[in-house]
This record gives sequence, C-alpha cells and structure tokens, in this order.
Amino acid sequence: MKKYILFFLLMLGLSFKGFSQTDSLSKQDSNKVVVVTYDGKEFIGKILSDDGREILMLTDLTGKVFIKKENVKKIVKVTDAEIVNNEYVEESPFTTRYAFTNNALPIKKGQNYAMWNLFGPEVHFAVTSKLNLGVMTTWLFSPIAVAAKYTFSKEGAKVYASAGTLLGTSGWINSKGFGGLHWLSLTKGNRKNNFTLSGGWGYMSSQRTVYVNGSYAVNGGTYTPIPTIKASMLSGPLFSASGIVQIGSKTSFVFDNMLLLPKGTFSEVNYTYIPNSNDYIVSVKNNTRTSSYALIMAGMRFKKTDYQSVQVCLAMMSYFIPEGDSSTIPLPMVTWFRRF
Repeated sequence: MKKYILFFLLMLGLSFKGFSQTDSLSKQDSNKVVVVTYDGKEFIGKILSDDGREILMLTDLTGKVFIKKENVKKIVKVTDAEIVNNEYVEESPFTTRYAFTNNALPIKKGQNYAMWNLFGPEVHFAVTSKLNLGVMTTWLFSPIAVAAKYTFSKEGAKVYASAGTLLGTSGWINSKGFGGLHWLSLTKGNRKNNFTLSGGWGYMSSQRTVYVNGSYAVNGGTYTPIPTIKASMLSGPLFSASGIVQIGSKTSFVFDNMLLLPKGTFSEVNYTYIPNSNDYIVSVKNNTRTSSYALIMAGMRFKKTDYQSVQVCLAMMSYFIPEGDSSTIPLPMVTWFRRF
C-alpha cells in the first residue's frame, strides 16, 4: 500500500528583470511612489519636483530628501496597501502557488517560473493571460505529469474562479501506471494575500488485479488461473483549503491542506485445502472500500530577489485504510522558486 501512497504524493506533487525607470514626473504629481536606487535603498513618499538631474521627495520617514536621477533604478506608483512596516511590498510572481496546490490567479505574462524541491522539478508558464500550462516530474523523470489551469475571472476581480487538470503517468518505472486530478477553485484576495477553496475528482490505477467473484476447484494441485476482471482503479473526491499571507516585505506565511477520499475494489482470495488430497478450493470475494488521505502543510516563503524565493514547510501525510494499515508520514519540504 505504501507504493500507492508514494505514487499519490508524486502525482500530487507532479504539486522560474527588466529594469525600468520612469520619465520625469510633473512637479504637481501628488501620487505616492517608491523610488528604488541601484544600491538597494527605497524612498516612499511623494515627489515634489524633478528637474531632470535630481528628484525632491517628501518621504514618509525622513521628510524631504534629494535623490540624483543617475542613481534611480526605478520609480513605481504605489498604494498604502502595498506598504508593510514602511517597506514597499512588490507582487511576487510565485503567489499563484502554495506548497502542492495552486490558486485561481493566473500566471502573468513574463512571470513564468520553475520550482524544485526534494522530490523533483516543475516548470509553469503563461500561454495567455488566462491559460497556464506546466510540467512536473521527479529527479528520476518518472512519474511525469502535465498540468493546465484556465482562469475565468479578469485581473482585479474580488473573487477569482478557475478550472485545473493534472494528467500523469508512472513512466518508465511502471508503464501501466497512470492517474489524474481535475478540480475547480475559488480564490478570494490578491497576489499578496489570498485564500483558496478547491474541490474536484482524482483517480489512479492501483495495479492491483481484481478477480471474478466465486469459488474455483483446483484438482491434483494443478494450477488453474482465476478469471480476472481488470486492474483496479482508485478514484474519488478531493478537497483543499489553502492560502498565503504577506507578513513582511520579503516574507509570507503559506498553508496548504488537502483531503482525498479514493474508493477502490479489492479482491480477497482464500485457499481451502481438501484433507488427504492435493485438491483445494479457491474462493474470491470482492470488496469496495473508501480510504482517506490527508495532507497538511504550513511554512514560510522568503523572497531573495524579484526573481527568486525559497520556501520551507513542515508537513505530514496521514492515511486511513479500512481493514488495512493507517499511519502518518512526515514530509518536510524545501522548495526553490525561480522566475524566467
């Protein structure tokens, strides 16, 4: 059973600058801006004047300051919502993603990203402003899966809605293994702080043979194959509740939770030997049962640059199988994000 759990995790896991400088601003410009210099300093406030050589700013912290234009890397108009603890919080290109799951926000054009963790790499990119595609695998390049997400909502919506799908194969490790996830998501919030509820359906080939119900006599110890139906499938609903919260200019809290309830048919095979003979009876009884898998993750994401972030999560995977084993598996994860 543990190999099926690993395959589920891999299929789920199967959950990378341009500098610009604005033109001279009008002396009458009253919008709040952040001026970023090449040495990494940020000045937040209002521009009082710009003579082409220097900018005079009325900053929120230190009052009036002069900044040489040759030192200015970029000037960005901001709102109070983008200022946290007197620091400018820029939108991250990675906040469409949590730990394993994603939200309904689309990847922006030019903000494609790659991510890799202890299990393997992923690449996700924007095809259009609403359609995203991705590829994910393990370091052994098996299993491998493709992902797609379409966002129905326009940028700036109060609530985003999307449909996603994940289709994968176990690859060269087991050519007959395959599975998929299909879901709908609703996201409340923006690219800095958001919360997502998702629900859908998942399925996976269990690689367990299901036999035909009944009793079969074996005479003289001669092996007689038991009629089979086909390889068993595990399928059932899945639910998730996930989110990200900006707690600093370069730090976010991430939580990710998922519940899967796959149902499958399993054959119980019993052998009854007939005394004083080489004969025996093989009896087959099929049972359908629903198992439970819960994935709980929480961690911190640290922004290194506009193009890189690192995420550290503490996680656990719990499973309960009726008439079978149950356990909780720790899943510590470190993930690197890279925009390209």
